[in-house]
Amino acid sequence: MSTSPKLSRVIEGFIYAKESQGRSNSTIIDYKLNMIRFCDYLDDPPIGEITPEQITQFFHWLQFEYTFDPSHSGKKKTQKLSPKTIANVWIVLSSFWHWAEFELRIPNPFRIPRIRAKPKPIVPLTPEEIKRLLKSCDSYLATPSNRSQYKVRRVTKLTVVLQI
Repeated sequence: MSTSPKLSRVIEGFIYAKESQGRSNSTIIDYKLNMIRFCDYLDDPPIGEITPEQITQFFHWLQFEYTFDPSHSGKKKTQKLSPKTIANVWIVLSSFWHWAEFELRIPNPFRIPRIRAKPKPIVPLTPEEIKRLLKSCDSYLATPSNRSQYKVRRVTKLTVVLQI
């Protein structure tokens, strides 16, 4: 019989700790979502019984089996998590296990090598898009309250000669 608390109870303490550290609401929501997903996957065991193998299996499940409905309507096709999202889950769980190790004095079973998402490539602007962007700097539309809208040339406009 295990004497360690259930994972769900420890998650509550972790979330309280993160809130007290002043994390943003969106960060707290992300922490909760990821920790609940982890807890549900493991079926809420005592924290002291979680093994490195279970954590590895959880990440395998996230990468290859887990899907979600992005519209939350039940009507849209489900999709897999992006590599960036899985890397974020790694960060949350790493933070959780470091916190739990310090707070509960339990061995840290988190042995997953850092998951890094490759950044999306930056698509450069086409020459036509650059020309339109620079042309938009020529002037702006002023809309005074006492008369109709009119075009105003920008005095701060820089003249740029492009070899496009």
